[in-house]
Amino acid sequence: GFAAWKFTRFVKPQLFLLDYSLPDMNGIVLYDRLHARKELEDVPAIIVGACLKAAGDDIKQRELLALEKPFNLDEFLVTIENILAKSSEEQ
Repeated sequence: GFAAWKFTRFVKPQLFLLDYSLPDMNGIVLYDRLHARKELEDVPAIIVGACLKAAGDDIKQRELLALEKPFNLDEFLVTIENILAKSSEEQ
């Protein structure tokens, strides 16, 4: 999580794919830190995890797209394509 946060000082991604269970912070905390930065506030995000029930309220509050592992790879790729298409339309 911390390495990703540092990396985004140099690169602006088109999408954040965040795992909920990270060694140094959870995906929600990382999402909040990334979106607190003005240049990253419009980057869409997907959070994935094996058990996201405990984070349900936090995910809903932030209107994050959440996928529980395991997920269907084809559906996952279509979801990413849709998010990126929507994001490019908005810009």
